[in-house]
Amino acid sequence: MHKKLNRLGMQAVIAFIGAMALNAHAEEDVSKKDPARWHQETFTPQEKVQILTKEANAAYRQALGDCKMNNKGKELLRCKREAKQQLDEDVKSAKHTMKN
Repeated sequence: MHKKLNRLGMQAVIAFIGAMALNAHAEEDVSKKDPARWHQETFTPQEKVQILTKEANAAYRQALGDCKMNNKGKELLRCKREAKQQLDEDVKSAKHTMKN
C-alpha cells in the first residue's frame, strides 16, 4: 500500500511539473519583437553573388529537365537555348548586384 501511494504521489508531481511547463510556455510574451540582430544580413557581397549564382544554376537545371520532359526536336533545342539565355541573364544580374 505504501509503495502504491508513493508511486501515485510521484505521478502527481510529474503531472504537476508538466502542467506548469505548459502553462509557462503559454504565458510567453509574444508582443516583444525579435532582437534586431536576428534580422541583420551577414552575407558579404561575394557570398550574395555565390548564392544567386547557385540559385541560377539550379533554376537552369530545372528548366533543362522541363525542356527534356516536354519537348522534342527543334522545340527541345529552342527550349534549351532559352534556358541558357536565362541562366546567362541571371548570372549577369547576380554579378551586377555585387557592384551596387
